[in-house]
Amino acid sequence: MLIVVWQRFGAYHLARLRGAADSLTPQGWRTVGLEVAGRDEYEWNTTSEDDVQRRTLCSDTDYNLLSSREIRRKVAEMLDEIQPDAVAINGWSVPEARAAATWCRRNRRLAILMSETFESSAQWWKEQVKRRRVRRFDAALVGGRWHADYLVSLGFPRNKIHVGYDAVDNAHFYAETSVRPSTHATETSKLQLPARYFFANTRFLPRKNIDGLLHAYSQYRADVRKKDAVCEPWHLVISGSGEMENAWKTLAMELGLSATVHWPGFLQYDELPFYYSNASAFVHVAHREAWGLVVNEAAAAGLPLIVGNRVGSTCELVRDGINGILVDSTDTAQLSKALLRIATLGDERRRAMGRVSRRLADAYGPERFGTACAKILGDRVCTP
Repeated sequence: MLIVVWQRFGAYHLARLRGAADSLTPQGWRTVGLEVAGRDEYEWNTTSEDDVQRRTLCSDTDYNLLSSREIRRKVAEMLDEIQPDAVAINGWSVPEARAAATWCRRNRRLAILMSETFESSAQWWKEQVKRRRVRRFDAALVGGRWHADYLVSLGFPRNKIHVGYDAVDNAHFYAETSVRPSTHATETSKLQLPARYFFANTRFLPRKNIDGLLHAYSQYRADVRKKDAVCEPWHLVISGSGEMENAWKTLAMELGLSATVHWPGFLQYDELPFYYSNASAFVHVAHREAWGLVVNEAAAAGLPLIVGNRVGSTCELVRDGINGILVDSTDTAQLSKALLRIATLGDERRRAMGRVSRRLADAYGPERFGTACAKILGDRVCTP
């Protein structure tokens, strides 16, 4: 049996669990997801999937209200009860990860590190702690090249690292693109979405850099007016929620953008395909992002991408000038020019970019997560 540990399951995690089960069941392995809590800072609706085996330690409790000691104890108790042959573990620092790694070492079970870290810490001693912790793992499943390189820098053997951790259910984001344009037009009007818009979908945290995007968007609108007084600039739709919501909405008003920046709030998983499929381009310019599954989503939806160069998925999902534009997230002028460049391309050129985005996303579906798990487990014999 393989146990896959996460803080909490969203649709993204369940898709990967299905991918693992699809690959491992023929080899005689059971795949079971283990989540710590039924609630956390994400506003996802509670999900129940009959085709995914899962266990929840604290279904009625917010993860952030649990103490580290309680999480470690409950994880150890659950693993003692289940007795898995292998455990895929969400990192090396959170309480459930430390408990699972310790349990695997004590019980001589395979410990698989799931990691999307690619940046070293400013404090040297933290790097030393990471080096000690990664030694507890027998194999690793990472997002992409940057993440593999970082693990190697910590002393982890490259031949034990596999790529495929960060995947989404691409088919979910294909669906809305098949809806007839006339239907789209009706629904877009009903939801008061503009005909053309840049779409950003993110948590409202300082590092997500929506303030930088707003300043760049304001400059983009001014540049469009200078270039062609009758041309209508695209709108900007920003979905999400979080601590910066009031501050960023206030900034948009101060910049005179109230009529052209739209805030639909936190969008549930089933709502997202509609917003992606109606968008003309996607923007994600976080100052720091371990991976950015929203880039997978936008690429699967067939959109041109404008992505910051410190977003971990750029190596795998963005080809500068081919399916999007890479920008320095700290450079407002550069971001403004990228918005203008994408908006002034012809429709066919943007569609061609979107086709490349989709092709790149195809390589990062749940089946890749499953295949990577299968490679790691190889010919190991599991208990019934």
